[in-house]
Amino acid sequence: MAGFCIDETSFQRLVDLPSVISRLNDQLSTIHNQHQQQVFKSSELDYVEVVAGLELWKLLYDSSLGLISHDDRLLLIQTIDKCVVWDTDFEMPTEEVAFNNQPCDSFSIVFVSAQALNGAAIGIISSVPGICNVSIGRASTNVFQVSLDERLERFYRFQTCFEEISRDNFAKWVHLSFPRFRFALELSSQLRRFRQNYDNIRDIVVEHLSAVNDEFFDLLIEGAQLSEACDRVKSSCGVVISPESPNTHRNASAMREREVEYMGERIVCEFHTKLTPTHDRIHFSPTVRIEADGRKYIVVGPFAEHLTV
Repeated sequence: MAGFCIDETSFQRLVDLPSVISRLNDQLSTIHNQHQQQVFKSSELDYVEVVAGLELWKLLYDSSLGLISHDDRLLLIQTIDKCVVWDTDFEMPTEEVAFNNQPCDSFSIVFVSAQALNGAAIGIISSVPGICNVSIGRASTNVFQVSLDERLERFYRFQTCFEEISRDNFAKWVHLSFPRFRFALELSSQLRRFRQNYDNIRDIVVEHLSAVNDEFFDLLIEGAQLSEACDRVKSSCGVVISPESPNTHRNASAMREREVEYMGERIVCEFHTKLTPTHDRIHFSPTVRIEADGRKYIVVGPFAEHLTV
């Protein structure tokens, strides 16, 4: 399902109203315009007291207040109007609802919790980040809170695992889950090349791709040597990244197995993560490339049980 929902209780009595509104606008605009995902809201959101004595609807439509900039106010009207009201046809559960073992006072979290118990992940736009436990009656599950400063790709990764996204649908979400990657090969067929069954290692694949997309990439940007980057990712994430051995580099036919074509360029994917010590590899090029719009990326190549060494 995916999508997000605003937790109305996280936007009560805000300390730094202009900063929060600006960040909320940025996040909602990204979700709506760049990611093309839905954002849900409660009809009660308009009546949240964002600062003492002032409800959100008045902040939006009273231009004389001057509490936020004119541009931010107009943008907030647009981003909020794009949200889908969830409580027009949703029946609230009669059982007790708990959020992190505490009674839940957010209607939107109840809505998200009910969707989660039906197998659909919806990110909660909240004041704090993290995976939280929710329960309705005796049934419990996890939901993902997305703070205004959270990398949205972390929610999409959670969704991929939580909803058990199929091998054939995995590719539909990788551009949101791993925005620093450009996959040179068709992913569904690549995921078939592992010895292990995809459904059994989905979470591990996501973990390995995340380690390269996040920490390994950051280290490259910071100027770390490749060997140092590999050591630090192993230490912090437990993900093993290795270059090909000198013997493999001397084997021309073996190195050709690691070549891919991307944007008209032949690229050697000479590094790989090891899903196990003996088999199942994700190959990639450790070179940071730059697109015309300035976005930086690395190319991911073959997935394999084990290429020739």
